[in-house]
Amino acid sequence: VPADLLKRLKLSKSAKTTNMHLFSPEGRIEKYATAEELVQVHHGARLALYGKRKAYQLTELQRQIKEHEERVRFVQLLLHGTVVLKGVETADLERLLGSGWGEAELPAVTGLATPDPARLAAGFGFAEPAQLLALPMSALTATAVERLLATVAKKKAEHKTLEETTPKQLWLADLDALEEGLELHWQAMPDDSGGAKRKR
Repeated sequence: VPADLLKRLKLSKSAKTTNMHLFSPEGRIEKYATAEELVQVHHGARLALYGKRKAYQLTELQRQIKEHEERVRFVQLLLHGTVVLKGVETADLERLLGSGWGEAELPAVTGLATPDPARLAAGFGFAEPAQLLALPMSALTATAVERLLATVAKKKAEHKTLEETTPKQLWLADLDALEEGLELHWQAMPDDSGGAKRKR
């Protein structure tokens, strides 16, 4: 990084290293003998955070994949005529799409096109039936299913790539992006002589 850019963005400053007392990653005040020791501590803490971020992102991607797959399954049940919404109470539809009735007495109007006591007892097992029933009409089409399937494929590819990427590689990728951004910022900044933008 050019020295002028470091100065303009205030990314560096002079400091004495003979008596460094700083917060540790655990939140305690500790003394650091050298700048190298401080860098090593930061490296370990930062790398651990990238591991946590990766775990969170994998969990979130898996949640999104499941949500989209459930939407696909729900819309396909409607398109194939397996589930009928017309004339059925919302509470009964939520029960049908969820955990079913079990041993309870079945309703007169069940939401199934074809009577199926076993299905009514077990339900379809959707995690969030109320959210599915709140979808707009535009989301209940074959075109919407195609879009959802494309999204699922994309999310699964992202999940696989992230799963195969180490926390260290994630950190290095962020550093590369930062360096590129700083370079672009540097090029757009006027120089100190005539105000013209710098060129590289």
